Amino acid sequence: MKRLLFALSFFILYFSLSASDTKWVYVGDPGFSAGYADYTSLAIDSSGTPFIAFKDVGNSNKATVMKFNGTDWENVGTAGFSAGYADYTSLAIDSSGAPFIAFKDVGNSNKATVMKFNGTDWENVGTAGFSAGYADYTSLAINSSGTPFIAFKDVGNSNKATVMKIFKYIDNIEDSQIGTYCDAYGNGGKRIIEGYDDGDPEGIANNGILEEGEIDSATYICYAEDSPDRHNSIISTDSEVGTSCDAYGNGGQRVRTGLDDGDPSGTTDNNILEDGEVESTIFVCNGTDGADGTDGADGTDGTDGTDGANGTDGADGADGTDGTDSTDGADGTDGADGTDGTDGQNTLVNSLEELAGDNCIDGGIRLDSGIDKNSDGELSEDEVQNTSYICSGSTGKNGSGCSITEIDNNYSAFFSETTSFIKKIILCLF
Repeated sequence: MKRLLFALSFFILYFSLSASDTKWVYVGDPGFSAGYADYTSLAIDSSGTPFIAFKDVGNSNKATVMKFNGTDWENVGTAGFSAGYADYTSLAIDSSGAPFIAFKDVGNSNKATVMKFNGTDWENVGTAGFSAGYADYTSLAINSSGTPFIAFKDVGNSNKATVMKIFKYIDNIEDSQIGTYCDAYGNGGKRIIEGYDDGDPEGIANNGILEEGEIDSATYICYAEDSPDRHNSIISTDSEVGTSCDAYGNGGQRVRTGLDDGDPSGTTDNNILEDGEVESTIFVCNGTDGADGTDGADGTDGTDGTDGANGTDGADGADGTDGTDSTDGADGTDGADGTDGTDGQNTLVNSLEELAGDNCIDGGIRLDSGIDKNSDGELSEDEVQNTSYICSGSTGKNGSGCSITEIDNNYSAFFSETTSFIKKIILCLF
């Protein structure tokens, strides 16, 4: 028991010391932004460097990203770099340390925009303002393969939630797959390809490999003969056909060729066919889609899917017609007698002599009545509920001395002398 109490006391003491030894401290100076900072979003790269993104009211309400260099907060690129107001800024950093920012781009119809810092400037990731409508409460995340995802309240889709992702653009991939493009020059060459890792129209999306079915443009560099005054020939292909293939309605490719000689304009021998170096351009248009082939045989039926949730109960049907009454059944057996009720309480009446007074002028009898609440057989004062009185009559006046005899003696005169007889009765009474 002593050991338990000691251990408990030590834990409480340790916890108290630990709690008192922690506090929040400033990272750099407080209030380091140029003005008000709305929609702040924080991210930390793999080396532990903190980055912050916010709507920078001090820079025209546009997006600003800053990082802490160990001493001060410094801008990442230009402060206020977005096209217009930037609401709901959200920051994420990929595995290479490149910061990305997503926001509601007021400068692009209040739609969603994602940008990344390329080491020098902030550039759009895909198209600016790519959501269907207004994008509120944007939230950005990047997975382990470097694909950015954005979530937002999609006003263009009934204010419901939407998540979108972009496929990674792969460029500057060099290989020796030059086909017959450089045969005319007889000295070999190389191919530079680029495109989105989206599996369109063929390939595996987001596998980090630019496959043949994912190539959007290719440049063929054909090596010149070994001579100090010769330059490589470059053949560039892309899908920028403009209206040249509209008649076929199925797109195509633009093929441009020229020497990497910087003539009449451009940079000499940089392995890029610039506009000033293009000597010829042709358009290879895709043909009209052929007729659909015959449907193949039906495949084997797949396994049944999981049962769906039960549907909502249907409305109750109409009540049926009442059935015919059946014959009354035999009377049931009498039930057992109920428990006897509690005994009632007696009512008591007391009669007392009432002396002459206010209740009875000539005295009389007082009757008290009530319930014998304590069942002692006597009516106590606190049990009296009703009181009534029977009073004695007043004493009559003395008679005048006449007698029945006298009246009787004159009975015979009643019929002859009625008036005289009545007078005598009155005198006898009063």
